[in-house]
Amino acid sequence: MNQINNSSDNRILRVKPAMTSVLLLLCLGFVACKPSEKFPLKPHLEFVSLEKIDNGKGIDDKAILKLRFTDGDGNVGLDPSDDYPPFDTLPYSNNFFVIFYAKRNGEFVAIPEYEFSARLSRFLPTNDPEPIEGEIEYEITIGNPLPLPSIPEVDTVKFVCWLMDRDLNESNRVSTPVITVRNRLPLPD
Repeated sequence: MNQINNSSDNRILRVKPAMTSVLLLLCLGFVACKPSEKFPLKPHLEFVSLEKIDNGKGIDDKAILKLRFTDGDGNVGLDPSDDYPPFDTLPYSNNFFVIFYAKRNGEFVAIPEYEFSARLSRFLPTNDPEPIEGEIEYEITIGNPLPLPSIPEVDTVKFVCWLMDRDLNESNRVSTPVITVRNRLPLPD
């Protein structure tokens, strides 16, 4: 399992790859083969779950976002040494993107201060094309720790996320279900 700790904000990204392979079975002198899975070369994401985590004081502090992914040539992820163009500048220095949306006046609006981008490590040790599938488990800070009157007590939010491979192919964009987040307890009068 790859685990990335983004030290700037202590978010943890856990990725559980499950690489496909050819299964050989020898039985009574016969050889049976299961061919490798075939996936498109462009990465593909599927939503699995979004679980809120309460801080123990009635505030929704964090959420765990789980996604499944596939990639036909397995070129998902970057090494620390992948610091040459185009991977040396934004947005290509990251390859996993999560945009935070909050409901304002009945419509969902992207909140730029809460963009959660990350750099996934390579899954395969070589550059040999090989289909890959796995699960991304991503911890996101969703609550606002400041009890300010300007921060809504309860917020309605969702996330939109996508993945980019080393060929700069972007996956489909996946939107999470809408969740209600308790940002703070009611302020005293």
